[in-house]
Amino acid sequence: MDEIKLRAIVEETVREVMARAVATETLRRYNARPISATAFFTGALLGLKPVMDALRGLQNDGFSIRAVLSKSAGKLIGVDAVKEVLSSEEVCLEDQADREAWEKAELILIPALTVNTAAKVAHCICDSVVPNAISKSLLAGKLVIAATDGCCPACMQRLEKYAGKIPHPYAAALSRNLAAMREYGVVLTSAEDFGRRVRRTAAERLRSLGAAKDATTLRLSPPQPSARSSPVAGKRIVGLADLMGTPPGGSVSVGKKAIVTQLAGDYANRRGITIVRSK
Repeated sequence: MDEIKLRAIVEETVREVMARAVATETLRRYNARPISATAFFTGALLGLKPVMDALRGLQNDGFSIRAVLSKSAGKLIGVDAVKEVLSSEEVCLEDQADREAWEKAELILIPALTVNTAAKVAHCICDSVVPNAISKSLLAGKLVIAATDGCCPACMQRLEKYAGKIPHPYAAALSRNLAAMREYGVVLTSAEDFGRRVRRTAAERLRSLGAAKDATTLRLSPPQPSARSSPVAGKRIVGLADLMGTPPGGSVSVGKKAIVTQLAGDYANRRGITIVRSK
């Protein structure tokens, strides 16, 4: 191997190592950032204690949580009680809330969903701040997670209180409201499982980059054209950066005598990319 070809291989390898290091550090910082969330309290009391404990735990784990209380939640729960749980002053009633409280949030939480709010969201009724904010968040594609103890007909506390008294059509209507919310993309959970479900779902959807087994799955910006850039088919050294725009299962044409670096070859194998050499 002549000196020019060897130098080209070394330069390409250095670029690949640097790109991998940058990608790894980007993923680390992405996963270390706090997730911003807005919690809407709608007034339900069933399951309130476990969700309050869950919110405290989430905040301790680095979630940045604001809270907005509906009028009924303000009377039944109280702003001060939520401030104490979150150790935060970013708690207010719905008529004092700034739209940025939920528009800039990555995650929308409904720690205690009421029958009233579930029915309004299910039927796209936006006649007050909280259901309107939840509906707007769904329209914006935000992740919404709700604890349903306060409105689920199968909730054990409700069954114990109204054993055998709930009319089947009424219970069916409550179930349909929850089914509609689920179809809209709302993640439904119990109060007891609220904290675990929020952590798991947030990790899966809001930190999806962190699920990558290899930092090279991060899509880097394509290199800016330079005097020495050329199509892959005409390159003597084909590196990792040359393959990163190729979709899984795709193919890349390279020259008959082109040298494919080891990192590029490994990446192609992982992504099912076929490297086709010209004849």
